[in-house]
Order: sequence, then C-alpha cells, then structure tokens
Amino acid sequence: MALDIKLHPKQYMALTSPANEILYGGAVGGGKALALDTPILTLDGWKTMGSIVVGDKVFDENGLPCNVIAKSEIDYTSDTYEVVFDRKKKIICDGRHQWNTVKRSERHGKPLDKRKSSVKTTVEIKETLLADEGRANHSIPIARPLQFPEKKQPIHPYIFGMWLAGGYLIDEKKNIIKQQARAAGTAFQISEYENGKYTDIDTFNKAIDATGVKADNKYIPDMYLFGSEEQRLNLLQGFVDILGTVTKNSVVELHFTTFEFAEQMCFIVNSLGMKSSVVGEGHKIPGGVNKRGISYSHRLLFRANPNVVTAKRRAKKFEKYYPEARVKHQNFYIKKVNKIEPQAKQCIQVDSPSHLYLAGKEMIPTHNSFLMRVAAILWAMEAPGLQVYLFRLTRKELEDNHMIGPGGFHELLGDAVDAKFVKINNADYQIQFKNGPHGTYLGGSIIHLCHCQY
Repeated sequence: MALDIKLHPKQYMALTSPANEILYGGAVGGGKALALDTPILTLDGWKTMGSIVVGDKVFDENGLPCNVIAKSEIDYTSDTYEVVFDRKKKIICDGRHQWNTVKRSERHGKPLDKRKSSVKTTVEIKETLLADEGRANHSIPIARPLQFPEKKQPIHPYIFGMWLAGGYLIDEKKNIIKQQARAAGTAFQISEYENGKYTDIDTFNKAIDATGVKADNKYIPDMYLFGSEEQRLNLLQGFVDILGTVTKNSVVELHFTTFEFAEQMCFIVNSLGMKSSVVGEGHKIPGGVNKRGISYSHRLLFRANPNVVTAKRRAKKFEKYYPEARVKHQNFYIKKVNKIEPQAKQCIQVDSPSHLYLAGKEMIPTHNSFLMRVAAILWAMEAPGLQVYLFRLTRKELEDNHMIGPGGFHELLGDAVDAKFVKINNADYQIQFKNGPHGTYLGGSIIHLCHCQY
C-alpha cells in the first residue's frame, strides 16, 4: 500500500540512504529554522528566537503554554525565504520550515469543523501559492485566546481601560469621579465602583498611580498587557466603550496618539483571538480628532467578537452588522513567498500536542518536523516483520509528540487505517502493519512507542 507523505530533500536523503546505520538528531533541526530576530511570545513576555532557551514556556495555537524542550545550533545556510502574510506581515525562515495550512479548496464553502489542514514546507507553499481563481491558496487559523495566569492589578482592568480612553470626569463639587460609560448604558457593572471604591478622587488617583502610568503618557503596563484572558478582555471592553467606533462588517476602530500605545492594544486584541492591525505600520497617517476632542495619529482596526462591545448604543449597532450566524474563526493568508539574502536562523522544539507554537508579533502558528515518524512508517512498510522502537522520556511526551495533532501517527496513517492495512493500539502504544507472511497482522511489522518514565 502506498501513502501520500511528502518529504523534503534531507528527509528523502536519509530515508533512501544505502548506509547500514543512520544517525539523525530528531529533537530539533530538520528544516524548522526562523530568523534569530523573530519575536516569540513566552509566559514571561516577548523574546526572540535567538534569545529563547530550553525551559522557556511559549504558546501553542490553542493559546496554551508549552515547554521549549530543545534548541538547535545556528544555521547559516543560504536557504532563506520571506513569507508575506496579509496586511504585509512577514516571517523569515528557511525553505524547509513547516506550516500547518488549509488550502482554499478545503476552506471555501466548508464549515470550520470540516476543514482539513496539512503540513507543508515553505517551498511547497511557494509552488502552490495561488488557487485556480488567483486567490491566496494557503491560510493559517489564528491562535485561540492566550492563557496567561491572572495578575494582581491595582485597579480593575475595565476601569483602567476606561481611564486609558479618557472615560472619567472629576466632579469637584461632590469630590467624586464620574464613570462616563454608565451614561452610555454599558452592561458591565463593577461592585467596587457602585460601593464607592473608585468614586473617591484620592482613592482613584492612588490606584492609577500604582499602575505607574501617567495621564500625559498613557500605555499598557505588563501587569495588564499579560493578564488573564478575562482581564485583557475587560481592559479592551473599557477602552472600546469610551472610544470605540463600530463600522460595517463588525469592524471596531480605535484611535491613538502614539504608535507604541496602538501596538500594545493591537497585542491585546490579537491575544484574544481576533486579528488586528495598526494603520500606517508605525508611520503617521492623516490625523484627526476623536469624539473626546483629542488629536490622534494612529488607528487600530479589527473585526471584533460580540463580547467586546458592551455599551448599549454601540452594541445595538454591532448586532446589526454582526448577527450571531456570521461568527467565524479568522485566518492569516499567505500572499507571497520570496527567496532573500541569507540570514542566520535557529529553531526550537516544543512539547505542544499539535507540534505547533506561535511565531512573530502577530503570533502565527508554525510547525515542528516529523521525520522520525515518517522513517518508522516507511521502514515498517518496506521490511515486513520489522520491529521499530521510538523512545520519549515520559508517557505524556510520547503521546504529545507522536500521537496527537497534525503530523502525528493518526494523521499520517489515516488512509492506511481506513484500508485496514494498519491498526493503532493506543492502549499498548503499538502500531501494527498487515504485512505478515500470509498477508495478516501476525508476523507483520510493528512500531513500538516507548517511554522511560519508570
């Protein structure tokens, strides 16, 4: 039986070599390198590919932290490509770097749960860049909301988001702070505010001072930038309830006086599973004056989820443009793949079940290699009765690295299992091939998945 498993050149060379013994470093390498300056988000904030170390926690496509368990040497080969996504976002990698993409034929007209993705190298994507109708052929679903732990914050994130947007007025006569979003009919209620915790001017100012942010130089400190999903959503809701403009197609527009502040809010939006961009890429755009009379020079645009807008007037407008039936998971689209001048590159291996981790400021899911699984399958099929042993340190690593997600044994052997040529015994961690002496499983090849936990 033949299986349609695509190999890149070095994999093919290893698998077709006449040598009696082949040593292949399966932990890292094998064509997964990114430029050293590629931003990588960790549980402790931003790092670069060059500064990541074993033991760091990065994120997978489900927004869950995963461990960096190995890192390669720096690769100086000339095989360097620039992958350009929509909105002109770029990631620099080598030609064998792997991406888990959905082709247009798989996504067009199909519901999310019916779409099939597959692993492709940068070069393979370049060769199949456009679909028949000239549209972007390859898409990558954006990551789910990032799961940072809850942070201790001196003032509620919704209140802080409103303050960042200028959503408070001081009533000197009553010596209180007025919450402006209440006048807009926000559905968000905070018991601390209702009980007077944030209405007293001195208490309010002390809480703001504890954030370290000044009224004349606003930004989002790390305790809010990397707060929990709920904390980040609350901050965004507070800001949108004061300054957000809802346009057609459920797009929310926000205005900022500095690119740095706009870029931070862009991260908040992206980290919540929505796709956003700052107009102008850091350069000033034709400015304007927002609804609070403040001049701005940068705009942030994003297609919002329904829970972002809570002020009643805007929420009604939002519902008009965004009926529940139209909720869709958003994607990155690969527009160009260009070969460029050589750059130093490096790669990491992570223990995420899907073999994916997030790369770049836009947090685009990208993939690890699966050479050892491919080798085991091909050798087991070509040498009836062969016993293949693959080892990992723990049972969890064994399952996460070999059994689950794109590139795992279940995906690679799906057709063979359907044809009843292969049986995958999950309980005993064995994969049996029906190529014994009499065309049965008895005496056929077996891939043994082993761990050293005990």
